[in-house]
Amino acid sequence: MAFEHAARRAGARHPAGVDEVGRGALAGPVVSAAVVLPDDDRVIDGLAGVRDSKTLTAAARLDLVPLIRAASLACAIGQASAAEVDRLGVARATELSMCRALGALKVHPDYLLVDGYPNRLDPRPQRAVVKGDRLVLSIAAASVLAKVWRDAYMIALASRVPGYGLDRHKGYGTDQHRAAIRDRGPSAWHRLSWDLLGTRKVQPSLPGLGLEPVWPGAGAALGQGLRAATLFSGRTDDWPSRREPRR
Repeated sequence: MAFEHAARRAGARHPAGVDEVGRGALAGPVVSAAVVLPDDDRVIDGLAGVRDSKTLTAAARLDLVPLIRAASLACAIGQASAAEVDRLGVARATELSMCRALGALKVHPDYLLVDGYPNRLDPRPQRAVVKGDRLVLSIAAASVLAKVWRDAYMIALASRVPGYGLDRHKGYGTDQHRAAIRDRGPSAWHRLSWDLLGTRKVQPSLPGLGLEPVWPGAGAALGQGLRAATLFSGRTDDWPSRREPRR
């Protein structure tokens, strides 16, 4: 909590850690989480297992979600769609997803701790921390929430957009994923401005890009741990757990 303590000594009341996941994927949204932790060492001691989500197993991440939510003063999710990545570029879309997560918090953060690069869309005082998901507890907690939320999104999306294996690779550029794009063409959830086939020889045109569709019956499709309202509003009321069936 050294970074959070330093922010509070400088006058901040509610420093928020922010991190994203999905920035490098070929399909699906960029998802960010924001977490405000209390200035209470007794509460923080319960988060000893929280670290960079990339170093944790899927089961460990799921186990940490209720601990993070219970310990935090506030936590929230924000996303930017694949279409927004195409329109804005991935850097600006990532910043937008962070702003949406911060805007959904139940407390107003007055200082930001951001993994990697500063958020140019947010005017609040902030500190960008290289490898922040390893060094800053609130950023590490945000990385876990963002990863669990986006993985659940992609698993649910795979049932609606079959044939791409989205539940396995979560939209990243595996050989299997690129082969499916080559065979089927991209879906509405793919980032059409990206080099989807790994050739960089052809850039598709992007006529009339809009937001990704919310399909009929989305609530039922997302019933295994996420509701459609949660998916698109950024609320964190419903999360998948190890005890819930996964598809």
